[in-house]
Amino acid sequence: MQEKTKPTIILAGGTGFIGKHTASYFSQIGYHVIVLTRGENQYENAVRFVHWDANTPDGWWHLLEQAAAVFNFTGQSIQSVPTEANRHAILESRIQSVKALANAILRCQTPPPLFIQMSAVGYYGNNLRLCTEQSPMGKGFMAEVCAQWEKTFLEIKLPDTRQLIFRLGIVLAKDGGALPPLVKLTKSFLGAPIGSGKQGISWIHINDLMQLFRCSLYKHMMEGIYNITAAQPVSNETFMQTLRQILNRPWLPSIPSFIASKVALWGMKTDPEVLLTGCYAVPRRLAEEGCMMQFNELEGALIDLILR
Repeated sequence: MQEKTKPTIILAGGTGFIGKHTASYFSQIGYHVIVLTRGENQYENAVRFVHWDANTPDGWWHLLEQAAAVFNFTGQSIQSVPTEANRHAILESRIQSVKALANAILRCQTPPPLFIQMSAVGYYGNNLRLCTEQSPMGKGFMAEVCAQWEKTFLEIKLPDTRQLIFRLGIVLAKDGGALPPLVKLTKSFLGAPIGSGKQGISWIHINDLMQLFRCSLYKHMMEGIYNITAAQPVSNETFMQTLRQILNRPWLPSIPSFIASKVALWGMKTDPEVLLTGCYAVPRRLAEEGCMMQFNELEGALIDLILR
């Protein structure tokens, strides 16, 4: 009997923290994974890495033929000094990759039935109200980036391909992203809230994110924009308090905003907006469509990731 060919998943820009988890997850559940990367062509841990130019589909578009889905993680990191050049690169790297992937899909005779574009809850700006997918765009650089990024994606018409935008919250995992440095700081008795501490942290456990990625392949009614967060966002103050309690560390006063800004700029080489702003995004559409998550309370998620 002829062996059944594995379905293919395409991960554009899939060499970052979330992309690596996604590649590992889908390869473990029986998919052939192709990562489009600026690096060299190679195979590693059952994943195929293919060099691509994110500005044009030439040379790689055929890889999307008959693929099960395309996930786009491409984009220069927002954790950079907020110069005009960096901000231009952050925006252009996202817009150009969307256009190139869409053009590649349009060239396929049998195009992927699903194209998922990553965005962020930064779309809502610095916001103390609960934000659903219907909430208006906020203010600030990240809100502008997300809005232009999403506009580019939604203006493209792909007749045979479902288009999803996932506005990601902060993804919590033990081996990457925001959580490990926060755990390290807290263990060193430096886990203090930042600024007012009221800025929202909309978060999601890495395992729930992977399940939602898989869910999106089979829930054919899913289309448009989704907040990809746990149901219970928290303030920066509550997040750090919960982390200290789990790690048995004492209360600390908050770090004043002007000090946090200097630390962000000169110590972390990043935009202070990353530390001092946030929002309280909730996954209303996921709830309405019956997409369940294992971790909706922060304490349970942190215990799972830190103590187990």
